[in-house]
Amino acid sequence: MSAFAQSSLVGLVHPNAPQDVRDEQVEMMVRVGATTYARQYLAVAEREDQRLILPTIRIPTQVIVGAGDRMTPTRTSAQIHRAVAGSEFHVIAECGHLPPIEAPQRMARHLGALLEQSA
Repeated sequence: MSAFAQSSLVGLVHPNAPQDVRDEQVEMMVRVGATTYARQYLAVAEREDQRLILPTIRIPTQVIVGAGDRMTPTRTSAQIHRAVAGSEFHVIAECGHLPPIEAPQRMARHLGALLEQSA
């Protein structure tokens, strides 16, 4: 599982992600194990497309994506943003698929602004 986790980092985190972020991701994947990872992968692969409900969202919404996200590319996140009326769109530079882990301070600023706006 460790070797698989290491190879998975290419698709998950930005090439410039700090080593501690990389190490934590590998440790987490090893800890949850192959069975749980496979179950989660299948759940994602088999879930229904939810894009049709996006125009029904009527709450303050931010779409936040890492500029280097290979799993949910910026163009896909931009489509989500356009489908949710009034949403804000933020692209975090030098970040992959895991902005809360790779760029927690920038995520916190965006989410803090959303909370302020919603208060």
